Amino acid sequence: MFGYSIQFTNDEEQSGKFGSEVKKGNIRRFFDFSYPDLEKNKVLWNGYARRNISGYVPRFTEQDSYQTDRYSHCANDELVVGQLKTFNHLANEDKWLDAATNKWRGISALGVVKGDIDDLGTIFHQGLDEPTFAKMAALSRQVNSFFAVFLPWLCRTKYRDTYIIFAGGDDFFFLGPWKQQIELANELRVAFKHYVADNPSIHFSAGIAVVKPGLPVYQIAEMGEKALLSAKKYDSGTSDGGYKNAVTCFDQTVSWNDFERLWAAKERLRQLSEDYSLSTAFIYGLLELTDMAANDSKPENAMWRSKFYYRTQRMIANDRRLSSDQKQLARTQIVTDIGESGIKQFKADYRMALQAYIYENRDQN
Repeated sequence: MFGYSIQFTNDEEQSGKFGSEVKKGNIRRFFDFSYPDLEKNKVLWNGYARRNISGYVPRFTEQDSYQTDRYSHCANDELVVGQLKTFNHLANEDKWLDAATNKWRGISALGVVKGDIDDLGTIFHQGLDEPTFAKMAALSRQVNSFFAVFLPWLCRTKYRDTYIIFAGGDDFFFLGPWKQQIELANELRVAFKHYVADNPSIHFSAGIAVVKPGLPVYQIAEMGEKALLSAKKYDSGTSDGGYKNAVTCFDQTVSWNDFERLWAAKERLRQLSEDYSLSTAFIYGLLELTDMAANDSKPENAMWRSKFYYRTQRMIANDRRLSSDQKQLARTQIVTDIGESGIKQFKADYRMALQAYIYENRDQN
């Protein structure tokens, strides 16, 4: 036995200076693995060699204790401030309280996100002028720091219900409330684009799976990996050879740019629903129309437009709350924003916006 041991201590203000123990030889290595400060631009250096712990786990807060009815489906799970949240609790975090009905809406589900940088080996090989070991090591550390330092900081400051399983090197794997994870994945992509100075050759792809919290962990991981593999096969079909730099969500694979537009389309769908009380049957019927628009091998599928116009006209005509002018405006907005800018433009990919809207507003009571 060498007689070495590992000890954990608080910062200097609480446990004292360590210089004398170093001089005596009692301390041979000292590492600072504390979380980065919540202040965004504060320097990470605290006087000791850093080892980044690229993880984050969500805990109950005082705010959670005021909304215990949100977790009514979590049987026998006691809420204690400071304790870790279970998968069952995380799955309920995206539910929202409808003031009109005093009921919680939205599904109870986890979002699983796996991703990695596209063709990192090529970047190392071709992206460095006269590559040396020092240059490659520096690039490797910079890439690692984004996922090992920035991602945990982002979770601590904004996405506090995210469970980071691993993050570092060139990949990441995290889960949490389904909607928050989708938004986190996109914000992480935007931040990474800025981090690499908008270099179009450096990007990552991600796979997002929406799952029930009761699934075995290995199945949850497999579903995330399957979605990531689909994203990695993405080909934009453009003449510039665009490939990867994509995301798979709700079994649809699109470029990140289209993903942002589809997420905006989901928000527009929500606004139209609030303005004109779009029925549940009307929303679900749009799923069928996206399939018809995506498959032009059958002549009858060209009728998706006429079916869409008919259903829109019938729904608006039966709304007695609207005046004639308001009905005309409603028809124009719905046909333009859902029909032309949605189904016609994105076809089957528009299901991504529809599925997100349906999951967000489903009545679980």
